[in-house]
Amino acid sequence: MNRLFIHAFLYQTLTILSRIGITYLAVDIGLDATHVGLISGAFGLPALFGLNFGRYIDRAGERAALVWGSLFMVGTSACLALTPPSFIVLVVLSFLLGIGQFLGVAAQQSAVGRSLTHNGVNYYGRLTLVVSLAQTAGPLFLVFFTSDQLVPDTRTLFALASIMGIVTLLLALGSNGFPPQAGASPMRLMRMANVLLTTRGYLLATTASLVVVGATDLIVVFLPLLGAEHSIAAGTIGMLLSMRACASMISRIFFNWLLDRLGMSRLLTASLLLASFGIGALTLSTNAFVMGAMLFIAGIGLGIGAPLTLTWLVRIVPADIQGSAISGRLALNALALVAAPVFAGSAILTIGIGGVFLAISACLVADAAVIALRRNNPERV
Repeated sequence: MNRLFIHAFLYQTLTILSRIGITYLAVDIGLDATHVGLISGAFGLPALFGLNFGRYIDRAGERAALVWGSLFMVGTSACLALTPPSFIVLVVLSFLLGIGQFLGVAAQQSAVGRSLTHNGVNYYGRLTLVVSLAQTAGPLFLVFFTSDQLVPDTRTLFALASIMGIVTLLLALGSNGFPPQAGASPMRLMRMANVLLTTRGYLLATTASLVVVGATDLIVVFLPLLGAEHSIAAGTIGMLLSMRACASMISRIFFNWLLDRLGMSRLLTASLLLASFGIGALTLSTNAFVMGAMLFIAGIGLGIGAPLTLTWLVRIVPADIQGSAISGRLALNALALVAAPVFAGSAILTIGIGGVFLAISACLVADAAVIALRRNNPERV
């Protein structure tokens, strides 16, 4: 299992490093925010076909998915480092990066879930901690490799990502994995979908998850644009992104303690409002220390929101279809990864980058308000 955690750390690190690099590469060749939004949306598009990827993992096993995912990551990173960039090239390579990322992450989560079945040890908490560490470490490479440049040397970033990808491929090839398993029948899938759609609270919980995921992703994609607009060095942006991820990791350490004392509805409402304040306040100052403080506050709220919406789902959905409930949550999250950056990129032409962060803040407030109205019994919404 330690091999899997190393694989997950490198996988998430190279993913966030590549995504930041793609945004800066788009800026470097003169693309506007609308193009950046479309490029980022292409990254999330493969997740909409997650059911097909899941069936492949069931048939072929986690090891095969890890190998193919790593191959996609290595190939995409190498092409980003070597291919002359253009809008179409970046869209295609972002899409391929999304395929590799989804295959690898789905296989990692599947392997962790099956380890619980085989030996009774739950490694999920360790996996989420590893992911948080990677999201903290990835942006720091901008600090180490870009100095005070406004736009970093993206070829260096992509070359580094390629090396990480090669290591993940070697780890995947050396893993044992689990034997393939049979997928669910069409009739069972229809029954599970019907139960989910009639479970009160399911749509609200998944919508809250969508807002949190969309907000987190837009920070990664558009903070570099905000930095370029206000002449903030790439290394500083990397430090700010790392600070946001570090805050999320810290908040998850205290997650159970906070949940026990505040309850699910109060904690979710407070976390959404906290994230809203931090993101909205980013527009007030371009001072790095102020922005860092605001992103730390936002990171705490967003870090609590993700596991809390998952906890909500587990409480309200029958035990025998929790996997399908979580899959539905991931599908809606994928929709956020596709639609949010495309919409935000288009909106920037009208309201500016600062306006986009204010719009994200408003969405979080609206979500918090809906949940607060159902505070008495959120599980029965």
